[in-house]
Amino acid sequence: MYKIFSDGYIVYHPMLPESIIISGKLDLEVNKAGTLTFTIPESNPHYGMIELMKSIVELYDDDRLIFRGRPYAPSRNLYKDNEIVCEGELAFFNDTYQEPFEYYGTVNDLFTKAVNYHNSQVPEQKQFKVGMVNVTNNTIEGYITRSSVDYQNTWQFIEDNFLEPLGGYLYLRHEEDGTYIDYLSDLNFPSGQSVQQCLNLVEVSEEVTADELATVIVPLGAKLTDDEGNETDKYTTVESVNAGKIYVSDLKGIEEYGYIVKITNHNDITDPINLKKAGEADLAASMGVTTTIDLSAADLSKAGYNVSPFSFGTYVPVKIKNLGVDKSMLIKKLSIDLLNPQSSNISVGDSIKSFTAKSLNTNKTIGIIQNNLAHEKVIVNQTISQIQKEMMSSLEQTEEYILSTVTEGYFSKEQTEELLSQMSTQIEQNAGAIEIRFEQLQKEVTEVGDTIVAQNQFIRLENGEVIIGKSDSPIVSVYTNNALEFRYNGVTVAKFTNEVLEVRNINIENQLKLHNRWAFRRGEYQAGKGHNLNVVWLG
Repeated sequence: MYKIFSDGYIVYHPMLPESIIISGKLDLEVNKAGTLTFTIPESNPHYGMIELMKSIVELYDDDRLIFRGRPYAPSRNLYKDNEIVCEGELAFFNDTYQEPFEYYGTVNDLFTKAVNYHNSQVPEQKQFKVGMVNVTNNTIEGYITRSSVDYQNTWQFIEDNFLEPLGGYLYLRHEEDGTYIDYLSDLNFPSGQSVQQCLNLVEVSEEVTADELATVIVPLGAKLTDDEGNETDKYTTVESVNAGKIYVSDLKGIEEYGYIVKITNHNDITDPINLKKAGEADLAASMGVTTTIDLSAADLSKAGYNVSPFSFGTYVPVKIKNLGVDKSMLIKKLSIDLLNPQSSNISVGDSIKSFTAKSLNTNKTIGIIQNNLAHEKVIVNQTISQIQKEMMSSLEQTEEYILSTVTEGYFSKEQTEELLSQMSTQIEQNAGAIEIRFEQLQKEVTEVGDTIVAQNQFIRLENGEVIIGKSDSPIVSVYTNNALEFRYNGVTVAKFTNEVLEVRNINIENQLKLHNRWAFRRGEYQAGKGHNLNVVWLG
């Protein structure tokens, strides 16, 4: 159940009739701020109260915070509905700047310095605490060299000095003492749901490229200096430690693909031995062609399935038999329709390096895969739309009573909206009584037809009595101030009070004992007379 808050106040809650939105969508992507867009009607109590660039808007999935940000692009339509577009909290880095600098040291220290300088320029609600940083440079020392003569906003600074040259992922954690930002080389969080062909796979594409392929690497290190310490145009190379060659190569790769040269730069490395190790790492990363798989899948947790919802930034198991894929992939994009969550989907992507390209070498093979996936997309859409969960609540007040109703229904969404099951709870209060009604309607599909099973139960507090029963039964149990009664069609037929049980009629099948001394037992059967009644002294 999704809920939207603005500055701590409820803007959208599906169980509160007044706190409604007309539309709502969440879009998240790794290393991006993400957006939350929703439309508020004029009848919403918080219409017009969300402040541009100032309010803090939060989106919850049950008790889990999945988005936090600020509104930046409000608009109104002809009916005065207010559309609010919010950007995620990574956009707070656009509000601050970083000064010109020169730096040589660890990734962690520079990242911490940049975040702390951002924090010094903004209020607490837009600050971040630096969490785990495990991204390092690919040199032996792990140090980086960075410098700039320009002023930059903090987000551009992070992209230029960390994300683009080093990769990795920014990951936000909301803890009791604030929002933490991690800079991680990978996101090792497992997903509670899988993506499977013929189940929830919606779209998939596979592309084989050789853009990054190289069989020969020429690694260049830091520029050399002259005797006076001035920088020259010559670079540190591996020639002195690599048998007079300035390159590293792979003979098997050259045999397979030919002589393909790539030059890599490592301005932080001055030692030829370390430079050779970095060049060998570059060669290993460049060997082979790249197979890129992009897919989107539907979140079955919002369509009545007993699975955990997809979570942004987690690894989801993917099984696609047509492409021979069976591995975990990172959820890079997440799109959620707040009012139609069963249609929400994720996008995951992965790049697989291999020495030989996967065999997708004929148009016939590619055509078969596309046709199969097109057919299975129809099956997936039917699966997703087959069961739609609908939650409704209403509050009715008259001069005589107040009636609150909460209904949960599951509907089949094929040609008609066919009700599969419905569970409803009603609480009715008037001047003299409070009644709670539990109603369940279940449709059972059998080989010979459909059976409708209805169950209606209630608890009623009236005139100091607690009455429990079912609407289709004449028997109710009643708790009074000093007795437990059983009533049949409104008449008390049994009553337990003051350690005494009073019953209007008793049927005894076998034996009745009195104080463990006397027993009335059923005796032998005699034709025409039935059973004898034997009175026995038990002593």
